[in-house]
Amino acid sequence: MILFPKPIGYESITVSNSAIGFTASYLALGATVAKISIETGNIRIREDGTNPTASEGHLLSTGEVQMIEGTVALQQLRMIRETIDATVKVTYYSHG
Repeated sequence: MILFPKPIGYESITVSNSAIGFTASYLALGATVAKISIETGNIRIREDGTNPTASEGHLLSTGEVQMIEGTVALQQLRMIRETIDATVKVTYYSHG
């Protein structure tokens, strides 16, 4: 039997010039997947627990949608703006 993830939460995050991660309360609810969409601005992300910089990390541009999968990746993800503050919309999912 295939289990599809069910949505368990949503938030809007402002990403500025200090690296931040996801909200801990959603991780505590058992989130295993997050879908992020970049509404405004560009961001850089890292999933290895190291803070990205404005010039280092995976670049995600306005309009892009990215899936982040796995509990460890969700816990370790860090985001920072590239040049201007960015708005990131996040939907969290659980397989439970």
